[in-house]
Amino acid sequence: MPSCAVRNCKNNSWNTKRQKISYLSFPKETEMIEKWKIVCKEDVNSKFARICSKHFHPSQFEDKSWLQDFVGKSGNVRIKLKRDAVPLIAVEDNKISMDNDLDCTALTSTSSCITQAALNTAVVPNIEISQEMQKLQHRNATLFLETKALAGSETETHKRQQALKDKLYKKQLIQKMQDKLTLFFTPEQIELFLNLTQKIRWTKEDIEAAISLKSVLSKAYKYLRKTKQFPATSTLRKWIADFNIDKGILTDESAMTKKKNRSMTEMRRAFYSDEISSFDEIYLSNQVQIEESKEKVYVYVVLKN
Repeated sequence: MPSCAVRNCKNNSWNTKRQKISYLSFPKETEMIEKWKIVCKEDVNSKFARICSKHFHPSQFEDKSWLQDFVGKSGNVRIKLKRDAVPLIAVEDNKISMDNDLDCTALTSTSSCITQAALNTAVVPNIEISQEMQKLQHRNATLFLETKALAGSETETHKRQQALKDKLYKKQLIQKMQDKLTLFFTPEQIELFLNLTQKIRWTKEDIEAAISLKSVLSKAYKYLRKTKQFPATSTLRKWIADFNIDKGILTDESAMTKKKNRSMTEMRRAFYSDEISSFDEIYLSNQVQIEESKEKVYVYVVLKN
């Protein structure tokens, strides 16, 4: 049994079955649905809710008088709202119909006829007020939709802002880690530790650092080989095969330490010169096999100030 969804309206198909009242469904457009909901009860379901025709002004219906003339008075012509029709809250008294004609001849006196005419005139809706109310309802619905859209835009902006903050924090954290690790590792090694890249092409500096670490702290080298990607022993041997070990100053070794010496103090230079390992000459001979524990031959480099 359909009933009217407007607030405080008690009309339904049962108590209005003898009246010419239709129950109209909600429009399909989202904007119009929101405008209709303004005059309705809370949590109304627009798919099933209905609003009685008492909440619409006659001017809001499409003119089908030509069709009524065609089918005659006995024919049933279904009323249809205009596309921009919005329901009004005010409902006329069902007991008084402006369609009823006054039968003044049935009245016994002229004064009673005038009284009845005045009563009917009083219930005729003020068209100007109804139109003004309709405009306000349109404006209210429009503002409601704009507010809803702004709220959604604000939420989306907040999400983007939070994502940028997280990205900036992660970037700053990585930068701090890189600054700390730069004192001990090469950029390529740092990238491996931070898992920023999957493949790496070892540079000369990486090889030199790995050889130095392996010669000074063999256990540390083995640990890094197991936990992180680090130049393998075979890679180091291949590089050593091309290393310059001619008589005199080892130019390759000097070039390797030149950059580090610039930022060292005198004491640090002396300490560093003691811990720099040379590269095993036996590696140059593929025919000689030695134990890994005996792969250290130290050569001291004379550093000039």
